Amino acid sequence: MPTPAATFRHPEQLRTPGAGWYLVHAFLFSIAAALLGGFWVEFVWAEAPCRLCLLQRMCMMLAGMGPVWILAHRQTENAVIVWAQGFGISILASVLGMSISLRQILLHIAPYDPGFGSPVLGYHLYSWAFFIFGTVLVCSGGVLLLARQLAMPVNKDDTPQLTQLALWLFGLLILANGLVAGYKAVAAVLAVPN
Repeated sequence: MPTPAATFRHPEQLRTPGAGWYLVHAFLFSIAAALLGGFWVEFVWAEAPCRLCLLQRMCMMLAGMGPVWILAHRQTENAVIVWAQGFGISILASVLGMSISLRQILLHIAPYDPGFGSPVLGYHLYSWAFFIFGTVLVCSGGVLLLARQLAMPVNKDDTPQLTQLALWLFGLLILANGLVAGYKAVAAVLAVPN
């Protein structure tokens, strides 16, 4: 029979990344994959995004800022509050993104309207965006219901490589989207009307 001293574990040993930690990374990588898909359609398929498409991208980046918030505050003792704030950001961004996506869907709902851009797996990107924002809403709500079980602070002084990769990838995507949106805005202002 082990003695109480033998079974005692220091609190820092209990704070290793758990399922919730990997869930936040999967959430962020999923949003990054959707943004990379938008770049693929724009640059490989040579289909320029419309203004509503750019707004939907901005909302996806904002939805991804929730997990970034959680990863940036990973060493706090109030992990449940940080998780609630992070996924609250994702929920608000998703509601805004869904409304923009729904607006674009309703613009092209008329009979014989081909829609904007080429379909991907049978659906246009704005329909996929609506689905992605809905998925983010459902996942964020589920995580908030389980926040007490999933959220736990990580007491490591160093940043894990997975976290560094996620934050760098998402930061580069934000920068690239900012450059694309800025270029399109300047090009629209400098365009000479016919």
